[in-house]
Amino acid sequence: MPDLKINWHGVLIWGVPTNIDESRIQKLSRQQIIKIEPNLKEYPEEAIYEHEVGVVDPILTTKLLTEKAEENGRIYFLVRK
Repeated sequence: MPDLKINWHGVLIWGVPTNIDESRIQKLSRQQIIKIEPNLKEYPEEAIYEHEVGVVDPILTTKLLTEKAEENGRIYFLVRK
């Protein structure tokens, strides 16, 4: 969907075990973390950066998906108790 806005900025992760493919990550030092995220209040000694991660705004994405479904004559909602 060309209208879907995806920000491919990657993700910085630390303090939790991860099962990320080693070929998709870069290990970063504290100095490198400070460069990438200069506004953190506290910095870990090391972290990993996964560059192939994108994010979407959940509200805008939901609206877009709903509009596209309505344009195509189909919209279903799943409701659970």
